[in-house]
Amino acid sequence: MSDLILKVSVFLSKLTSKIAALIVIVISLFLGVLGVKQLVSSVLAIMNSKEVSGSFEYGVVYGGIIAGPILLYVAYRFLRYAFKALKV
Repeated sequence: MSDLILKVSVFLSKLTSKIAALIVIVISLFLGVLGVKQLVSSVLAIMNSKEVSGSFEYGVVYGGIIAGPILLYVAYRFLRYAFKALKV
């Protein structure tokens, strides 16, 4: 009976880690898209020497230059850990 409980707990642990890894993959893809969007919109705003529609201060435009690569790096790290958990 103890062996059966151990097998069930190991199975549930692996299942939970795979579900969590899939959720992290979705979140990291969202962060990656958001980082690219911020970086591209900030670069285009600086090249055009005007603000992007929707941004109300220069800090928003120049903040995308900093926040974009940070979000991309976080998304990359999340993807690495998620694929390690999935063992792909």
